Amino acid sequence: MSVREPVPDDFIAAVEQARLARESGDLAMLAAEAQFFPWARAGLRVTGRAQSCLIHAPRSLSQFDSVGQVLLFTGHMIDRSDRAAPRFPAAQEQAAKTAIRVAVLDAIKAGRAGTIGLSGGACGGDILFHEVCAELGIASQLFLALPRDKFVQTSVQHGGEAWVARFDTLYATLPSRVLAESATLPHWLRSKAGYGIWVRNNLWTLQNALAYGAEKLTLIALWDGETSDEFGGTEDMIGQARACGARIVHLNTRELFHLRGAPADRSA
Repeated sequence: MSVREPVPDDFIAAVEQARLARESGDLAMLAAEAQFFPWARAGLRVTGRAQSCLIHAPRSLSQFDSVGQVLLFTGHMIDRSDRAAPRFPAAQEQAAKTAIRVAVLDAIKAGRAGTIGLSGGACGGDILFHEVCAELGIASQLFLALPRDKFVQTSVQHGGEAWVARFDTLYATLPSRVLAESATLPHWLRSKAGYGIWVRNNLWTLQNALAYGAEKLTLIALWDGETSDEFGGTEDMIGQARACGARIVHLNTRELFHLRGAPADRSA
């Protein structure tokens, strides 16, 4: 008779932490991650019980009920100075911001009242999206893979001091959440092949957007349409969102910035 593998203690602790914080998106992320392990069935029972506690807990009208539309943004960072093939040249910042603004305005016109925006805070598309939301009076929230200093080091400072200052302005004024204290995955998750902090960050942000209701979600993607060898980039977020049936608005940077070899639009 085979011995069933127990649910890891640190997974159970993570579920309990999410339950106490009433973060249903975090619970959905954990459930999605657990399904690939031998203890998946028992792990899903743990997350299911936690979700049930949130659903049946007495509460007044919540943030989820009052939001009519969620705009989730994903997009390229400003190109590093040593990047061989241009993807988002710094000189194209205004073109990118204009395209993001148009996409947000179109979504507002087509969607229901009560729009919010969710995105990371990387130099480039993320920061531009939050700035557009602020200019249009749309509440937005920062979802950061790592604490401020580590995040700035990995995803902001290569753009220069001005981008760091713009990030800090957002960080000081917008509500924010942090996924993890370091890029090292939890012990229970480290054996999952092809998985890292940035793929997990995409899943975490997406599941928190879906928590408002899948029918409310639109993903705006500033993407060159090219396949990437990196784990957890813009292409990965688009793939995850497409699998969930999200509406996707593709802002093709190769066309917007008139880069060579502009591919056909491959968005859903």
